[in-house]
Amino acid sequence: MSSHLSVQRSLDRKEVAEVMALREECPEGDRLELNHHAMSCPRDGDKHFLWRQDGVLVGYAGTVHHCSEENEMAGMVHPSHRRRGISTALLERAVAASREGGFSRMLLVTERGSESGQAFAQKHGQRRFTEHLLVLDAPSFRPCHRTVEMAELASSDIAEINDIMMQSFGEFIEKPWARRFVGRLDGRAVGMMDVSLEGGDANLSGFAVLPPERGKGYGRQILSAMISLLLEEAESISIEVETTNQRTLDLYLSSGFRQVASYDYFEISL
Repeated sequence: MSSHLSVQRSLDRKEVAEVMALREECPEGDRLELNHHAMSCPRDGDKHFLWRQDGVLVGYAGTVHHCSEENEMAGMVHPSHRRRGISTALLERAVAASREGGFSRMLLVTERGSESGQAFAQKHGQRRFTEHLLVLDAPSFRPCHRTVEMAELASSDIAEINDIMMQSFGEFIEKPWARRFVGRLDGRAVGMMDVSLEGGDANLSGFAVLPPERGKGYGRQILSAMISLLLEEAESISIEVETTNQRTLDLYLSSGFRQVASYDYFEISL
């Protein structure tokens, strides 16, 4: 048997389909959610690692970054090809590429319920935090009264987004594949949210309310407005939240979301 590892900046439609087919071959507890759109959107620093055995894709790892110091890696190996060193080889290549890209640390992502994923991640890194994946139960959603108006920004119009992110997160997070929305009250920005839409699946992220405007119900209004918009375009709506962020988690749950999975993030110093 012949094996081959290729490294690419992006994947074409056929390769994305191969990765998603490989995901379906993995046990349910090992099926990480993957951003289909980001796979075909090349960005400096992001890489895709494909391990083929006799031409068949049996291993995959992908890295994505939202800041210049840190990137994230998610990956999988076909169940019948595990314990052959493929996972380690993929990680080593990802670590080397990340170092070359100037990153100082990597977050290795694994399902909380995956025994193999947990063992692999614990061997190579230190757990830093955990996130819940939530999916909207559309019949449970009830829109709220809104005074905040949402506006989609052009890709070149980032001044408002930059200001909100710097005040909320301390950094500007790039997402060239995402649609970016700002919430305004009487013309002034009070918060924001990003949307990644692939086919019928929408993922919400970058949810923030400016610190001086918190506690006034604007976050619920922004979330309600985005859900109302996306229900006309998407078949499913998902969002992630850190397990320690109880206030935001309660907001999502009371807005009709339900928890479907939990992911641990393990830090690797590069």
